[in-house]
Amino acid sequence: MELPQAPQGDGKFAGWFCDGKEAEDDQILNDDKEFYAVFRQDIKDARISDIPASCYNGTEIKPTFTVKYQDELLTENADYTVSWKNNVNIGTATAVITGIGKFFGTKEISYVIEAHRWNGPMKTVKEPTALVYGRAERKCTVCGKTESKQLAKLSPKMKVNVSSIVLKTGQSTTKVKLPGLQKGTELRHGHPAIIKS
Repeated sequence: MELPQAPQGDGKFAGWFCDGKEAEDDQILNDDKEFYAVFRQDIKDARISDIPASCYNGTEIKPTFTVKYQDELLTENADYTVSWKNNVNIGTATAVITGIGKFFGTKEISYVIEAHRWNGPMKTVKEPTALVYGRAERKCTVCGKTESKQLAKLSPKMKVNVSSIVLKTGQSTTKVKLPGLQKGTELRHGHPAIIKS
C-alpha cells in the first residue's frame, strides 16, 4: 500500500507504524495488525531542574537533575539520554539531553564547576596533648566537604623542683602533681621516680 500523507496531531509526526515498527510503502497489511500514526514531542519543551554549582575533584562531575514534560516526570534511557561536555575542570560544564522514544531533539543545561570555597582557615576542633593527636578542620561552603588535618602531639618541656622530697629507690610519692601526664609516667633525672597522679 502507499502510505498516506502526514496527519494532524499533537507534536512532530514521526511516521506510520505497524505492529510496533515503522511502516513502509508497498507493505502488505493484515487485518489483525494495527496501523497507526506516531507523534513525538520536542525535548526542548521539557523543564529541567536547576543544577547547583559543584566543586572540582579531578574527575568527571555528573550531577543529578530531573526532566519533566508538562506534568510527566521523564525517565533517563527511556525518554532521553544524557551526554556531558567540559565536566572535569573548573569552569562551565554542559549536560546534553537527547530525546528518545516518544521524544526527539536535544536540550542543553549548563552548570558551574569551581574550586572549594572554605569557611576560613583551619580551626582546631580537638586540642593535642602529650598523649593524643589533635585535629583541625574547615568546611566548603559550596559542597559541604570537610577537610581535616592532624595536629602533632605536644612535646612539653617542664622544670620540676623535687629536691626537698627524699625518696629511696623503689619508693613513690603523691606530693608532686603534674597535670596532663599519664599515671605511671617516669621522670628521669639521675634515678627515675614514679609519679602517681
